[in-house]
Amino acid sequence: MPPIPTIALNDGQRFRLLKLDDIIYLGAEGSYTNVHLDGGEKIVISRNLKSISANLPEDLFLRIHHSCVVNLAHSVSFQNGNTSRLEMSNGQKLSVSRTRKHRLMERFVQI
Repeated sequence: MPPIPTIALNDGQRFRLLKLDDIIYLGAEGSYTNVHLDGGEKIVISRNLKSISANLPEDLFLRIHHSCVVNLAHSVSFQNGNTSRLEMSNGQKLSVSRTRKHRLMERFVQI
């Protein structure tokens, strides 16, 4: 059986081994990153979003805004318009920037 893809993140007290499938999205908050997990848990990591997202597989994760990276497997619906929003499996509706909307729509065609 192949290993379950994981990422190790330090929450300041310990390293957490997180299954990539459990990550819904990551949100930037200054030099910190909030990792939102399936089940409602949020982990605060003292690294910026760019450094964390560099370690995530591009086939599963996509940056939709300068402050947000999503796990496409947890996307539920996309509202296209002046204010584009991506709804995630936890009910959160995330803004999609105009410059990144095209890439998101390309990825939906691939799914």
